[in-house]
Amino acid sequence: MSAAVREILGVERLELEPKPFPHLVLDGFFDPGLYQQLRAEFPQITKMKRPKGWGQSLYWGDAEYDAHLAESPAWKKVHDMVHSQEWIEFIIEQFGDYWRSEGCTVDLAKAVYVPYCEDRTDKELLELRRPAHPPHELWSRLDFYQSYSGYYRPVHLDHRRRLISMLVYFQDKDEVGMEGGELILHPPSFDLAMLERLHLYHAPKPFSKLRDRLAQTIAVKPKHNRMAVFPCGKHSWHSVPAVRSEIAPRQHIQITISSSYDAWN
Repeated sequence: MSAAVREILGVERLELEPKPFPHLVLDGFFDPGLYQQLRAEFPQITKMKRPKGWGQSLYWGDAEYDAHLAESPAWKKVHDMVHSQEWIEFIIEQFGDYWRSEGCTVDLAKAVYVPYCEDRTDKELLELRRPAHPPHELWSRLDFYQSYSGYYRPVHLDHRRRLISMLVYFQDKDEVGMEGGELILHPPSFDLAMLERLHLYHAPKPFSKLRDRLAQTIAVKPKHNRMAVFPCGKHSWHSVPAVRSEIAPRQHIQITISSSYDAWN
């Protein structure tokens, strides 16, 4: 771990849990003092709406995002860490063996960070419209989210160009009176395997809601400075039950690392 990464994180190493698929839930992800500053300076998103659902988002490249980094040295420090070769190397150190065992197509020996900014249109697409980098040139995202009553994510897999998806929460579910809004991790099963083989990476809503209730899942509750991370392979099905009430919005960041091409066999 580099000094720049060690200064920001409250952990030295990420040890994955194997079931229902490799993942990790960790409290105290950011250094405690830094977390308090990040929480106090979490952006109040005013303009950017998610293309689907009840929520707002702020992405690198948005004018409001760039203005916030200029006003918050703490968030600028985290942004710069995530968009760095040191971060890529730290994540490969944690997840490289799993990626290889799951058929990752990226040559990790050549993996290098590039400062590519995926725009809002491409972010929603299964494939980039105009890939600009070879597969081993990896890039990061750090996105801000606020979610309100009605926000819902069906059972799905993240885009196959993604290598990891990491969430860090900035409020406690119970403190804000929230119902729903947990991250639900779904175990491998015949029905999900069939969806993946058919290249159906988002389950139909009625099926998804039934599965949220009946499957033997793991629920990750939003909690201050809690991080959840998983490699984005073919088994990493997850969902978010509808947020039904809250005093304050569900606030979190999502950090991803991606290739410009499909990263999985």
